[in-house]
Amino acid sequence: MGAARSQRNVEIDIYRGVAVIGVVFSHVIGGLRGADVIARESGLWELNQWFYGFRMPAIALVLGLFISYGVEKYGTGRYIARRAIFAAYIYAVWYVIQMGAELATSRWKNNPVTFEQALQFWTQPAHLWFIPYIAVSAAVIALARPWAWKPWLTVPLLLVGSLAVWGWSADFLGLRGLALIGFSTVGAVIGVRRFGVLLVHRRGAVIIAGLVALALAIPFFGADLVAASVPATPEQWAQGRLAWLPPSAVLGWLGQFLLAGAAAAVALVPRVREALALVGRNTLQIYLAHIIVIAGLRIVLMALGVTSAAVLLPTLLVAGVIVPLIAERVLRPTPLRYVFEPPPSLIPGARTLEPTRA
Repeated sequence: MGAARSQRNVEIDIYRGVAVIGVVFSHVIGGLRGADVIARESGLWELNQWFYGFRMPAIALVLGLFISYGVEKYGTGRYIARRAIFAAYIYAVWYVIQMGAELATSRWKNNPVTFEQALQFWTQPAHLWFIPYIAVSAAVIALARPWAWKPWLTVPLLLVGSLAVWGWSADFLGLRGLALIGFSTVGAVIGVRRFGVLLVHRRGAVIIAGLVALALAIPFFGADLVAASVPATPEQWAQGRLAWLPPSAVLGWLGQFLLAGAAAAVALVPRVREALALVGRNTLQIYLAHIIVIAGLRIVLMALGVTSAAVLLPTLLVAGVIVPLIAERVLRPTPLRYVFEPPPSLIPGARTLEPTRA
């Protein structure tokens, strides 16, 4: 039982690790595109747009895997409070860190930041919009309890609601990425134990499903789609939702099968398995810190005259994953570790908090 549980968690960590590497890759490509190092017509840009369609849905799905467990363990009210306190603390700490870095490097940025803009904490800079999403999705799904209360009704309603807001986003705290709630809902219904058992004991079937999903997802490469985590452009709204919503949603869900198949297959290669599992166990740390790392390093390298995408891309990608891992290990024995997680005393009814598992 203990061995199965350890193996099960590794597969989930690998799934999450691949997704967060995709997040870092996407932001590296976006930064290089903004600096005119990579052309919009390049294959790398199209690959990024394709992968963009399902990398954040994967993180949202994994987030949902632990919701039912958390609700059953702490109760609905306490669980919602835990998620809200966690999100508020992390957002406050990283807003100061992020905007401090934005202001310090403003004159070298593609889009300079003013002090007045830095005070607008409700506008969710860069990737920090996902932190309020943690609290919002936890509250919505915990109250609906789709894994326990009339799933035949609650699951379709939450999925339809997610589709209804797909492409819509308000630039205000907690109102971005609401279309991801559909993925978190499915994760909550599956549950962490069932998902882990599926990846381990149905490995062959999961790998085959992943290959089929890959074959079906390839035709979407280069298409003009809208990821669940971003707003549609005015031009896309002018085309009408039927032009981009169905293929965008299909790719988002195909990507989950694709990543599950990849996680099950990668788990067969010991060294790669260990490396990706380590990344997956530190998803939150990488997600929070990678923007500052890759932005700062890109400024330094380009100031030194390095403008080759072949050099910048792998350097920034590796740094965006590895540096947060090192930073977390260095900070772990010190009070500064609370840049990655709140002090346990803030969390109701618990001695410790496990942010990367929920």
